[in-house]
Amino acid sequence: MATGEWPPAELQVCHRCDVRLCVRPAHLFLGTATDNMRDAKEKGRLCTGAGNGRAKLTLATVRALRAAPAPLAVLEEIANRHGVSVRHLTDVAAGEYWPAERSA
Repeated sequence: MATGEWPPAELQVCHRCDVRLCVRPAHLFLGTATDNMRDAKEKGRLCTGAGNGRAKLTLATVRALRAAPAPLAVLEEIANRHGVSVRHLTDVAAGEYWPAERSA
């Protein structure tokens, strides 16, 4: 609106200042959804692991998965209990999900 141009549909208006309601043109930039997520991650603004209110696993479960390999039958039971896939558990155990600093 400040420039008189409407951004392309594939772009989002992102905030340098991270204040959602801020509309100061100098604080805004255009980027893709990926750019926006990268920016949030670099600024430490993403809620991951136990900080994510939608997380299905507990920190204790993640620590146990990373402490020692579990047999498939155990992984299946944990997956069923938490509503996740066995693949997700193996990815968590490998460090693909849940930040290491929160599970140590």
